[in-house]
Amino acid sequence: MAAKKVDWMKTSFNGKLDQFDQFTTKLGAYTVTFGLTAGEIAASRNDYLWSRYAQMQVDQFDAELTSRVSYRDALFNGPASATASSVPNLGTEFAPPFVAPVPDGVLSRWHKLVERIKAHPNYTPAIGADLGIVPMAAPSQVAGTF
Repeated sequence: MAAKKVDWMKTSFNGKLDQFDQFTTKLGAYTVTFGLTAGEIAASRNDYLWSRYAQMQVDQFDAELTSRVSYRDALFNGPASATASSVPNLGTEFAPPFVAPVPDGVLSRWHKLVERIKAHPNYTPAIGADLGIVPMAAPSQVAGTF
């Protein structure tokens, strides 16, 4: 039985970002092949940079929240002790990308660009693999497992 094909995009957010990084890093090599403009290449890369920045902020805030909740719980519910727990400090703010902010809808723009590339007569599976936009095969199931 042949493996089922699934969408070309990774499922986890960080997986998508890694894939988008690969795509935007290599896209410039296909400017002539697909009739892309320098502006389209730059816009796609800027979409990636702002998306990565947004995720880094979320990751930092999640870690800070976990640290603050642990501090509060130890302070309020922990065993009595002679020393104070370390007070969590504020995290380091990441510098935003050095490009203008991009409009909402990054994922939609990426999908449209990939669809355009895949519909182009010069598109080949090898190019798709290089850009990281080929469908991923679902893992085959071993008999007796789920």
